[in-house]
Amino acid sequence: CAAEPTLELSTPVFDRITIHLDEQYHAGATFVIETTRHGPGDQYIQSAELNGNPLDTAWIYQRDLTEGGHLKLKLGAEPNKAWGNAPGVEDSDHHDNRDVGFGP
Repeated sequence: CAAEPTLELSTPVFDRITIHLDEQYHAGATFVIETTRHGPGDQYIQSAELNGNPLDTAWIYQRDLTEGGHLKLKLGAEPNKAWGNAPGVEDSDHHDNRDVGFGP
């Protein structure tokens, strides 16, 4: 069984961006990515929310983007080694069929 395509998360170089999806091909109209920084040195993801729900993985499914929604990334000056290490999620669960990532 092939894994579902995913998108790896990394620190964006922008504070906010709206991706306008072609509704002829995708279920959602837009996907917004928004960051919260407290200073210029904030370059590490501290936590994330997808559509208002906590996101404990350093990736999202491709369908999360194409269905439209809102991704909020809180950034900080030091790495949060606990974030993105969700228990029970193996790399093989999503990396077998990885498509593309976004970020710097």
